[in-house]
Amino acid sequence: MSLFPVRAGRNIALIVSLVLPVACGGGGDDIEDSTAATSTTAEPSEAAESSGLTSAAVDLDLPRSAVYANLEITLRSVTVSNATPGTFLDDEPQAGDTTYAYFETTVEHELTDPGDRLAVDTLALELVDGSLVDAEGVDFGSGVAIQPGVANELTVAFPVEDEGDLDGASLVIAEVGRVPARLALVGPPADDPYPVAVAVSGSGTVDFEGGCGNAVGTFEVTGADLDLDAGADHDDKAIEPNESKRAKVDERWLRMTARVVAEEGTCGGTIANGDAFRLIIDDLPTAPLNRSNELLKNGAGTEFVWGWIVPVDATLVLQVGLAGGVTVDVPIELPADLP
Repeated sequence: MSLFPVRAGRNIALIVSLVLPVACGGGGDDIEDSTAATSTTAEPSEAAESSGLTSAAVDLDLPRSAVYANLEITLRSVTVSNATPGTFLDDEPQAGDTTYAYFETTVEHELTDPGDRLAVDTLALELVDGSLVDAEGVDFGSGVAIQPGVANELTVAFPVEDEGDLDGASLVIAEVGRVPARLALVGPPADDPYPVAVAVSGSGTVDFEGGCGNAVGTFEVTGADLDLDAGADHDDKAIEPNESKRAKVDERWLRMTARVVAEEGTCGGTIANGDAFRLIIDDLPTAPLNRSNELLKNGAGTEFVWGWIVPVDATLVLQVGLAGGVTVDVPIELPADLP
């Protein structure tokens, strides 16, 4: 069970592969909540027949979702059509020479302060033989800006021979060098193995910063886990909001929770912050990526969530306490054979 506010509603298998998210797409603000798309379509109109336009919904068990970089990408419908990508969302689509599988999705951010964008070139269709088909933007869009608290609509197109190309296929979301997420189009979703709990414990009395000299307080490490996405701190703020939050293939996000209680402050109290929590990664002291400061009166306590990016094969030691003062080292052993 995760110790942190992430992965809500994550119900899809996240398996290694290459695929990238959807382009900006149309539609209104209303989101369809139907649980399945259907291949039953009305007879084409005379106008459609005369234009040569073909279009049919694919019968899939939808909606289904995957999470990548704190974005929940939900596949709502798939339509196979020879409409051109530039006109697919129009009231009167125009027929072209290529058949496409149009994936209509919504993209929602799990955190409250994202400011992210999902690019079309992060999405791909992986066919049953393992080959990849790059996504194309619909309406020539290159991606969609993600607004917090909104089901942002995004539609992308994949050139296919026919509906049969979708048998055994998956939608893949990935950036170069980072762990991809895969969303199989059929079959039951697999359990997501992340976050992975890390067995760690440690406590002690150490020096913290005070108003005019060192202060004294206690700490206790209360939990830790590894994840593929950065997630949020104790204030539900993104641990790393300024760059991709998806882990690289040979790295993972390490999050740790700790409680600090002030015992003897100086000149106004005890200052607890990230300066007193250093992760020594292969002998290199590294500050947490997120910053937080708390001024504590004697006897007062507070919780922290700290985050780091760590190599999967690194030697790790958490050193707690003000540098140059009294410190305590807490060894951390990462699980072997991470998924």
